[in-house]
Formats: sequence, C-alpha cells, structure tokens
Amino acid sequence: MSLPTRSVEAVVASLDALPAGFHRAVATDADGTLWSTDVGDELFTDLAERHDFRGSARDGLRERARAWLDPDALDDLALAHALMAFYRAGTISIGDICALQAEAVGERSEDDLAQLYARVAARVAATVRPEVRALLQTLTARGFTVHVVSGSLGDAVAACMRAAELPHTTVAGATLARDGAWVQGRCVGEIPLFEGKVRALSAAGAWPAALGLGDGGWDVTFLRDVFAPVLVHPKPALLDAMAGHTRAVVIG
Repeated sequence: MSLPTRSVEAVVASLDALPAGFHRAVATDADGTLWSTDVGDELFTDLAERHDFRGSARDGLRERARAWLDPDALDDLALAHALMAFYRAGTISIGDICALQAEAVGERSEDDLAQLYARVAARVAATVRPEVRALLQTLTARGFTVHVVSGSLGDAVAACMRAAELPHTTVAGATLARDGAWVQGRCVGEIPLFEGKVRALSAAGAWPAALGLGDGGWDVTFLRDVFAPVLVHPKPALLDAMAGHTRAVVIG
C-alpha cells in the first residue's frame, strides 16, 4: 500500500477540524526531515577533518571504537569515516553512533563550541527542505508551536534552526555535561531516540501533537500517535511502518 502525496496547503487544511485532545503543535525530527543532512555527521566530520578531537573526548572516542575496529591504525578522519560506514552497514546502532558523535565534540570551551556550531549551522541551513520551511511558517502563523526532537546535540540543532530561520519552540537532543564554561566529553540525560522522542515531546507539554514530521523508521514511535503524520522524503522503513495509518501522507 502506497501513501498519498500531499501539498503543503493540503496538509495545513487537514488540521482545520482538529479533534479535541490534540495540541496545536508540530512534533518533528531534525536530521533528514527539516534538512537533508545530519547535524551529528556534520559536527563529527568537521572535527575529524581539522584533527580537532580533543583530550579525554578523543581518548574516549578511540577507546569506544575498539568494539568495532583498531583505532590505533587510523587517524581522526579515517576513524570517523570508518565509524560512520559501520553505522550505515548496521554494525553500529543509531544510539551508539549518536553518543559517539556527541561525546567527541566535548573537551572545549563554550566559545570554541559556538564557533564549531556556527560553521556547521551555515552548511546545514543551506540544505533546509523548502516544503518543510513553508509548512512550519504557515502553521506558526496560525498559532502552532514547533517542537524538535533529535539524536544529535540539542544545542547544535537549535543553532542550525536559528541559522536557517526556522521557527521552533523547543529543541530536545543529546546534551553534553558542563563544568562552568567548559564542555565535557560525556553526555548527560537521555538521548531522545525511539520512545525517548515521545518522552521528550511529553516533557515539552506538546503531546499528543496535531502534526508530526519524520523521515526514518525510528520516527514511527511518535508519528503513529499524532493526528496527522507527514513523511518527509521518507526512507523505505518508515513507509512500511506507516502504511496502515489512514491519515499518513508524504511531502517531498
């Protein structure tokens, strides 16, 4: 069973008769959905190309990588490429790659982190999906709030949202520990993946949402319970998972 493709206007019109119990809110994934690239990959590659993994963050990355390869035989860039290849092949789980990439960003000052985020945000903003931009702008003009959940670093995703001038109310993602103005190379709290996305959206007070946006199979955990699930350039796994949902549509 294939899902129907709809225009932005048709998606907006479908929310005119929103049943009671749904928040006037958009719940959305970030990477692959709002933009075509991945914030975690961009951060990881930027640092690897600059050979800028630092201190205990670099040591921790290499130690964790021993589960899949010999990190001592690779420089930073080759190691980053190898780990992402293992992830694409299914050897490394999405949870593990998100944690690896997030923690590798640490061991730097807040000022250094802001410069890194600015470089990456400029690249990410150039890949924003125009149909998603139009949808978010139209809905926020009608009073909807926008809540982003991502396995990438939440403050990096927020920086990308600002650079792209995309409306957003809350952003939840991986979080690095801080010691004053020093960013540590370890995550604190939950990285919102799978059911964690629903927990993050509930914590934001926006659940269940009127509209959901996602692109990958892991987004089914929250898309199945919104009023209007919208699949953005969806991967086959998401199409299969949402095939039986009577209100699911595709844009892009």
